[in-house]
Amino acid sequence: MAPPATTGTRDDPGGRGNRRRPMIITIPDRQPRGSRLTVGEVDDLRRLSARIDCGADALDGPSNWRRDGDHLWVSIRALRSQCGEKDQDWHGRFDAMIDFATRHGWVDDHGHVRAHIDQDPAPVDSAGGGPVGAAVDEEMADLADLSVDHRDIRDMFALVPTGVLAMAAWSGDRPAGMAVSSFATVSIDPPLLSAHIRAESSTWPELASASTIGVSVLAADQHSVARRLSASDTAGRFHGTPYTVTPSGAVLLGGAVLWLETELADSVTAGDHLIAVLRIRRSAHSDRAPLLFHRSSFCELAAPS
Repeated sequence: MAPPATTGTRDDPGGRGNRRRPMIITIPDRQPRGSRLTVGEVDDLRRLSARIDCGADALDGPSNWRRDGDHLWVSIRALRSQCGEKDQDWHGRFDAMIDFATRHGWVDDHGHVRAHIDQDPAPVDSAGGGPVGAAVDEEMADLADLSVDHRDIRDMFALVPTGVLAMAAWSGDRPAGMAVSSFATVSIDPPLLSAHIRAESSTWPELASASTIGVSVLAADQHSVARRLSASDTAGRFHGTPYTVTPSGAVLLGGAVLWLETELADSVTAGDHLIAVLRIRRSAHSDRAPLLFHRSSFCELAAPS
């Protein structure tokens, strides 16, 4: 498969549509009489990506597309018809995408929208395999500049499942704590863990001033515990949750997967978050399954088949 051809319509002329994938055109590698382009994805009208399943020299043929140097021109009429029946809102967003391309000179007098063809030869696997990256071209063809929309960025990170930590310490006459779903192991020697906390967190200053911080990796049946620890009502975060306080003041929650008694070794500001580096002093664990956070929802590991 040759590298993808992509139009310049990468901005958001059609408004806030589905960001999962761009609109994708596939050009067949064989072009018998009457062959047509196909459209595999039709929801996101902010970007338009053409995938070419053949070498660029084979692109001459049907009137639905034509080659012009290092560009491909695709019929807007054929493109719309291949998307099937859509509602008025979809057609409005489609028109907005084409209007955007027209303003930038990416639509010709014959009603074709332009896509660039990258003709650089693919690198070859020295171990004897096929062209490097050939197997993933199809999934990576929609790479684009990162959106500045915060919701889109959160959705992107939400694709990666994580565990959930309860970070807690004794503060005055009560426990203080919060749930954290962004963390990482940092070092084995010394044993270090990083937790990534919103810079505006009102709970973090209490934890940062504690001599030790308890870290409990929540179990699969602790959805409600995670929700309470994430609630804005800090007074009710530990309601109904069993916990213990170590002699050093770390608060550890019952029923968890892993318990760590830690102390703050360092903290670094990174964008809108703080990276807290925690040195692990003591630990214990159970055989429970962990709670996962994926696509902004709590879930658990599937049982092995």
